[in-house]
Amino acid sequence: ASCAALSSRVHGYYTRIVADLPWAGVPVLLHLSVRRFVCAGSDCARRTFSEPLPEVAAPSARRSLRLANEQRQLGLQAGGEMAARIATRQGMPVSPATILRLVRRTHQTERATPSLLGVDEWSYRKRLDFKTILVDLSTNRPLELLPDASAATLATWLQAHPGVEVIAR
Repeated sequence: ASCAALSSRVHGYYTRIVADLPWAGVPVLLHLSVRRFVCAGSDCARRTFSEPLPEVAAPSARRSLRLANEQRQLGLQAGGEMAARIATRQGMPVSPATILRLVRRTHQTERATPSLLGVDEWSYRKRLDFKTILVDLSTNRPLELLPDASAATLATWLQAHPGVEVIAR
């Protein structure tokens, strides 16, 4: 519950349907019997709450964590439309928009500050909106896209990421 009080008083049960990884190319649906509890806290705003299933699915999710991870990996490797076609063929039907949504939710690991930094301005919309892209020159990979092309924004980024030795424009 939101008050974090423990409760063992069962209010009732409901069935939660969650899609899981396919078996031999056949889509699998899990029908889970989930308990609802009555909150023991008298001042709690929530009167009932359901038991969480953190190992199986996120709250209110319609797909298991395993299935979401597999579809996300397909999206990262093949892109939205192709990943949706592959997933459907493998028994994990999904739309390209859902694949892209799963990819966008991917948490990116924080990279170490590069010693060689490339800085370039480019026009997002011709003559109207300029951005700054930062590139790690040792790996030739983009690091970040700054919201504008001002020197103050670049200076703020450099102060937050000490360790840059060479800057190439």
